[in-house]
Parts: sequence; C-alpha cells; structure tokens
Amino acid sequence: MTTTEENLSDILGTNEHELVVSSSRYLDQIPANIDVSTLFLVKNADLSEAEEIISSIRSTKAKNVLAFGSGKVIDTAKYSSSVTGANFVAVPACLSTNCHFTDKSTLFDNGLKR
Repeated sequence: MTTTEENLSDILGTNEHELVVSSSRYLDQIPANIDVSTLFLVKNADLSEAEEIISSIRSTKAKNVLAFGSGKVIDTAKYSSSVTGANFVAVPACLSTNCHFTDKSTLFDNGLKR
C-alpha cells in the first residue's frame, strides 16, 4: 500500500458512499484501493459539470468527494461538495496550484471564469 492509500484509508475508513472526481489525465494516479465505480471525469470545469457532480452526490448519497488531479478537477469537486455538504478530500497531482489550500473555487460560466 502506498502512502496515499494509507492516508486515504485513515481519513475515510471505508470506500462506502464516495464520489471520485478526476480527469482522464490523472486516472492512473488514483490508488488501487479506491472504488471508482462512481467516477466523474471533469473536462471543462464549468458550472454545468459542477451541477452534474452535485446531482451525482445527491443520487448516490455520497458522503465523501475525492478529487484526484489539478486545479480544474479540485475546484469543480470542491464547489460541488460545498453545495451538498459532502466531505471533501483533495489529492493534488501537482503542487504548483494552491486550490487545495483555499475555500475558493474558480469555474467557467458561459466561457468566463467566476
């Protein structure tokens, strides 16, 4: 088990009731012990994708939202979890972004960052 897998197991306890958010670029970085049966792939980081994630969180009764990726992925998942009240865990793929350290999210709305 890698350090990431150990840390996630400590934080979450089980894989029950979680939604995984990532992008196709980072799929290989998701630890093997994470159930990706409820996986949402971010493409545009816009409000419509966030609304789809919010709907998925509610329909699956997800208690945890796990974001594996960079700024777009983390911001979209962070916003969606904050709207639903789900726990949010970010696993950044690069440390050149600070999106996992703030409570702010930037999403596109009709082509504009908001």
